Amino acid sequence: MNSNTVTELSNGKSFLWSAIERFSVQAVQFIFQIILARLLSPSDYGLIAMLAIFIPDSRTFIPMRETQLRALHREISAYW
Repeated sequence: MNSNTVTELSNGKSFLWSAIERFSVQAVQFIFQIILARLLSPSDYGLIAMLAIFIPDSRTFIPMRETQLRALHREISAYW
C-alpha cells in the first residue's frame, strides 16, 4: 500500500466514526426529549424548550469571560 491509499482509508474511517458519533448524539437527545415530554406538563416542557435556546449561547460567552479574567489577573499581578 502506498501512503495515499492509507490516508484515504484513514480519512474514510474517521468520517464514518464522526458520522456515527453525530447520529448517536442526536438519537440520545431525541429519546431524552421524548422522556421529558412524557414526564413534564406542557407548560414546563415549553419553559425547558425556551431555555434550550439560550443555553448554547451562554456556553459561548462563559469561556470568553474566563479568558478576560485571566488577562486582567495577569495585569493586576504585574502591577503589584
